[in-house]
Amino acid sequence: MSELRPPDLESDQEYARILNEGSFWEPFARAAVAAAGVAQPGQLLLAKPVGTYPTLISDTGLVVKLFGDRCYGSASYAAERDAYRVLAGRGLPVPELVATGELFGAQVWPWPYLIMTTIPSELFASAVRQLDVAPRHALAR
Repeated sequence: MSELRPPDLESDQEYARILNEGSFWEPFARAAVAAAGVAQPGQLLLAKPVGTYPTLISDTGLVVKLFGDRCYGSASYAAERDAYRVLAGRGLPVPELVATGELFGAQVWPWPYLIMTTIPSELFASAVRQLDVAPRHALAR
């Protein structure tokens, strides 16, 4: 197996195209998991809907989020990391931060990552279907 190198994404259009390809991001997510010393999951799937940064969900209950150099990646990483730290232990339904780091250190872009737990949730569309008509109308207002 060859050494993992930083993604070479030359344009925003290329980044947008590859963002939806879980198989492209899986080796990077696995490298983050290995660097964190966490057991490798059997499966990593791209989170849907796709957001600004590649995010993969494992079959072990972990989420790996990779922060690219677009859309203020450095600031986004720091803000999200710090938010999880501030909210930890406050009884709020937020993921637990398991690990943070950088895949490529001081190279052109370090590709920082967060590894966190999943939290039980339900899609809004599913939850709203369970409501009676009056609460649905109240939500629509």
